Order: sequence, then structure tokens, then C-alpha cells
Amino acid sequence: MSDLPDLHSATIDAIVDHVGRSTLPFQRAHREEQHATAFWFNELVETTAEDEVIRQYLVTASEPAGVELAEFTLRPDLCTPAMSAEKLMMIDFAEGWTHLGDLGVAVMPTTGLHAHGARKGWSWTTDEITEGIAATEEDIAGLGEHPIAA
Repeated sequence: MSDLPDLHSATIDAIVDHVGRSTLPFQRAHREEQHATAFWFNELVETTAEDEVIRQYLVTASEPAGVELAEFTLRPDLCTPAMSAEKLMMIDFAEGWTHLGDLGVAVMPTTGLHAHGARKGWSWTTDEITEGIAATEEDIAGLGEHPIAA
């Protein structure tokens, strides 16, 4: 019997344990298909004596970002106070992503997600991936050409 389901579950558990507050799972809305994970990412744009300018994005693989109607799974540890919904539905989902050439990734500015939380009376309490812990070119090359589960 294959160890693949156990390995898959162990991989998911390890990701959630180590960087769970940096991840936001999503899927095609109302269907049990096209599951994916987006990662919160901070880009340091500029540092001055008074301030740092940071842009925040969600980063994911290009293909799953192409659906028109998607839902994010909202875990309680991702916001304060706890929200009443477990899912956040997004229409025109594909239009919110910028695909980065042939890198196979897409990015979405998080401004709209923060505005949604503010309208609903909660705020995101996420951890972001930064350049210091982001995958390197060598890490990405080692993944191969075919999609794999996060």
C-alpha cells in the first residue's frame, strides 16, 4: 500500500504548523476541485530614515488563479476578532491576479482583502513570507515541471 496519502497529510500538517498563518487556501467555488494555496508575501520596496515602504501580495501558481469564481477558506487564526463566515467568495477572481510571465506564478495585491475585513469589522492577523524565507531559484528549479501539492 502506498505511503502517498500519509505523506500528503504530513506535508500539509508541516506547512500549517510552520507557516500556516502565511497561507490562504482557496478553490473553485461550489466545487471540490482546483484546490490551491496562496501565500501572503511582503515585498520591501523602499527604506528611508523614517519609514519602510512594503507592498503585500498573495502569491500562488498561475493555473488555479484562472477561475472566475473562487472561495478562500478562512481559518480562525487568520483574523481578529473571529469572523462569522468560514469562506470568502470572490467573483471575477481571475481578474485580480497578475501572471508573472512564464514563471508559473500569479500575484494579487491584498488591498481588497484588507478592505473586506474592515467592512466586516475584523482584520487579518497573518504572517507574511519575506524574501529572507522565500524559495530561491534553486528551490523552485528542484520542484520540476509538474504541479505538486503544497
